[in-house]
Amino acid sequence: MIHANPTPNRSVTSRREGDDTAGEVRRLKTLKMMLTNFRAAASKIRGVFSGKAAILISLVSAIIALGSLITNLIINFWHTEDLIIYLHFPKPNQVGTTELTIDYFFFDGGKKMALIEDVGVVQLQAMGKPQGHNSHLYIELCNDPYLPGFPHRYEAMPPEKDDELTEIQKPQTPQIDRAFASFTWPKEINIDGHEVASSAVLIEPEKTRIITARYDMRRVDQNVFNILVICPVVRYFDSEGHPTVAVCQGYLSVVFPVGEPGGGGKMFGPAYRPARLLPTVDRPTCPPIS
Repeated sequence: MIHANPTPNRSVTSRREGDDTAGEVRRLKTLKMMLTNFRAAASKIRGVFSGKAAILISLVSAIIALGSLITNLIINFWHTEDLIIYLHFPKPNQVGTTELTIDYFFFDGGKKMALIEDVGVVQLQAMGKPQGHNSHLYIELCNDPYLPGFPHRYEAMPPEKDDELTEIQKPQTPQIDRAFASFTWPKEINIDGHEVASSAVLIEPEKTRIITARYDMRRVDQNVFNILVICPVVRYFDSEGHPTVAVCQGYLSVVFPVGEPGGGGKMFGPAYRPARLLPTVDRPTCPPIS
């Protein structure tokens, strides 16, 4: 028996191809829908995290701003004690002569009264080889820890002898060969323009008081002692009632030796910057305000 090859049913084949095409379209649509849903979900997730990040950043910024506000309030409004001194030399040509006048300006920026007991002055005279670029540093001799008995000698009682010249054994400032110091009490005192017998004065909060003191000084030959430093001294009480002594940077006069850089020239001038006496800090006891 001879078998003939069957002829394919074209209608069945067409339906199968149509079913395959429709299925592929449905799968593509489903995949597209899944991708769309995935993008939407990812967008929502990013939005949630972005919102949380924004909230976190806003919270941190608010905390920083609050901390800054509290700090400013403490600095500007909650000071229990804040005593500032500014020193003025009305006659600078007196420096190194037998007479010296100093104006002590006190301002109480705190919330408690401050008591100034008395004022004085330390005169430092030294021999050295100053260099022009660092000569201004000699005014820091006022903060030298080897000052003879300063300031501790004046916390309990006045010195027994006025204008006593004492050598500083270990001067901390470089390029100094020898240095001497002497302390002097005022001969004349004026407070707010009125002559008084004592420099003791009470300073109320937000008030300014001026003590003008005239001193009889030891004359200094700057051809011998070419470095001369004036260090005003203040004895006062802190808010706890403890006596405190501050040795402040006042005035500097330097003569440069012949043969050295700047030889024959002279540099002089006041410290200019005010200093803070209260609240008390570690040495220096009269730190300049930057």
